[in-house]
Formats: sequence, C-alpha cells, structure tokens
Amino acid sequence: MLSRFIPRTSSAVSAASEPVSVPVLTPAAAGPPAVVGDQGPAWGFLGPYGALPRALALRVPAVRRAANLISGTISTFPLERWRDDVKLPSGQLLTAPEDYRPYARTMAAIVRDLVFYPYAWVQVTERDYYGFPKRVRWLDPEYISFERNFGTAEVSEVYAFYKSRQIPIGDLICFEGPDEGLLVYGRESILTALMAEAAAKRYASPEIPTGYLQQEGNYVLEKGEIRDLLSEWQKARMEFATGYLNAGVSYKTTQSTAADLQLVEAREECALQISRHTGLPPRYMAVKTGDSMTYSNITEERSDLVDLCLAPFMASIAGRLSMSDRNGSPFGQAVKFSSDAFVLGVPTQQKPDATGTADSPPAPAAPQDSPSQEAA
Repeated sequence: MLSRFIPRTSSAVSAASEPVSVPVLTPAAAGPPAVVGDQGPAWGFLGPYGALPRALALRVPAVRRAANLISGTISTFPLERWRDDVKLPSGQLLTAPEDYRPYARTMAAIVRDLVFYPYAWVQVTERDYYGFPKRVRWLDPEYISFERNFGTAEVSEVYAFYKSRQIPIGDLICFEGPDEGLLVYGRESILTALMAEAAAKRYASPEIPTGYLQQEGNYVLEKGEIRDLLSEWQKARMEFATGYLNAGVSYKTTQSTAADLQLVEAREECALQISRHTGLPPRYMAVKTGDSMTYSNITEERSDLVDLCLAPFMASIAGRLSMSDRNGSPFGQAVKFSSDAFVLGVPTQQKPDATGTADSPPAPAAPQDSPSQEAA
C-alpha cells in the first residue's frame, strides 16, 4: 500500500489515483497532511474517513486546551544529556535548538505536531565539529511527503520541500508519535463537539427563538414564495425587535430549549471524550467529574500525568535524539527530559524525606556517582 502526505488541492485529487514519483509541495498548495491509501484521498473532513484539518479541530475549546496543556507542559521540561550516571553539558541543540526563538517555543511546536499528526519534523541547519546536530529548524508536517514499502510500515522514500526548495534527506530528523494523531482517531469526537458548539451558538443568538411560520388560509404558497417569505421575515427580525404578520400567516415557536437539548451536558461529554483521546485527566480539562484535588496528592497526580499522558511524547523526542547516528548523539550518550520541578509543584520545593513529610529540610547531597549530580 502506498501512503504519502499530499496537499489539499483540487489538482492533487485527480493526481492521487496515479503514481507520483516526487511530489512537489509548495507553501501555496500545501494543506493539512493526510494519508492516501487503498480508499483514495483521506483529507476531506466531510468524508467518512481521514484526518480533520488542524485549524478546524482547534475551534473546539477542549481540543485547544488539550494541545496547549500537553505541548506547553513538556516545553517547560529541560533536556539533559547523560552518559551512564554522569550528567554531561547539554549543548546548544538541547538548550536553544533554533536561533530565532527560545527552546520552549520550539519544543512546544514539536510536541503539538505529535499530538495532531503521526510525525514531527525538524531540519538540521548547523552541525558541530564532529558532525552532530547543533542547530535545527522546525518544519510544518504539511511540507513533508513519504512513501512506504508495499505491505509494510517501513518508509522507503522521504521528500521534503520548503518554499519550493528540496531539503536533503540526511538533514531531516523525524520524531514518531505514539499513534496516527488526534486528527485521525479523535475525528468523530471532534465533529460531535463542533456540532454541539454550533447548537450552543444558535441558542445564544438574541434574534428570535427557533420556530416556524404556519399558513392559515387556503392559498398554497409556491417554493419560491415560501423562500421569499422566510427571507423577508428573517431580515425584518434582524432590523426590528417586534414582528408583524397578517391574518394569513402565524408564527409558532418550538418547544425545544437549550435545557431540553442538554447542551451544557453535551459539551461536557465532548470535552470528556477529548480528554480520553489525549490521555489527560478530566480535571486538567476543566470537566466536572466530582473528584477533588488536595495538596497531599497533587504530587502523585502530576507524576501520573507525566507517566501516563506525557511520557509517550517525551520518549519519542528523547529516544530519537539518543540514537547513535549523525542526527542523534555520540555512542553511549542518552538524552532525557527532566520533569522533577513540575512533579514537585514548586521548583524550589524539596522532595519528601523517608518519613513522607513534605516540609522536611533538604536531604543530604547525593554522592558524586548519582545521576542528580553533574560531572566534574
């Protein structure tokens, strides 16, 4: 099966059914990435399958909050370089990977891509004396194209074009996410949330309640006349607060209300489904579940958040940067995230001692061979 990222254009639809050797993606033609397989183009969000456009998904408050929580939280975790139990200098790649914005912005963009898409990509723009990456540039996944070997998930060819320029394959670093991304597996939940938002917007309109016009006389209106009558009625209601109808037509209000449709409950359920897709606890999504959170268990709660929700994204990034190739790290070195400050709640707060007392004085310094100590 052939799979590749393609642009969302009409020309790409006609060309998707024929083999393409090297697809050229330009900023003007590129759109939300999607996969083309045996079932044809999968980027149409109104179709029965495929990925939703990211801009559309971000219109759902729960989706935006989930993406910001995951990417924003991981972007505050510094990257560290280790050799066995010895901490090494992090280097420029792990502290300031891009030369035009801080580390947190770059890391947030990478993690955000892994939330929505199967992959995140960066391009090596500068290497150190030994040939390892020193500076990178984040690439939008919309500009990346790849092919897989038939019947396998192995990538055979990768193409990258940025501003109509082809990027050398050897300078591409790919971070693979835990799955196909929220835009694919969370498709139905996102569409349901969009419909709930649209329904809430309708009932929030100050014009008139939802209803219908009923003809009282024997004269039967044609379709064109009915359309004109409804248009004039709507225009008049937008201009005047009070309406007028003659004896031949009456206005009937429907009995359904926002409370009857349970819009508040529906939107809460949609947010709960998004939290399940992303692995975030409902409390972080501001969903009412009846649970309470106290200071005594906030450390355990944050530890669970890191281990069960954030760890797959962190492992994807740290694992790729730890690989012993020209786009990773020297042999024997490993890259890890440090999440201690987040788990403890306050950066200056000390870990509880053996008795479990959080207010106990700082523990004695660890020996020199401990991972918490930097190499001399």
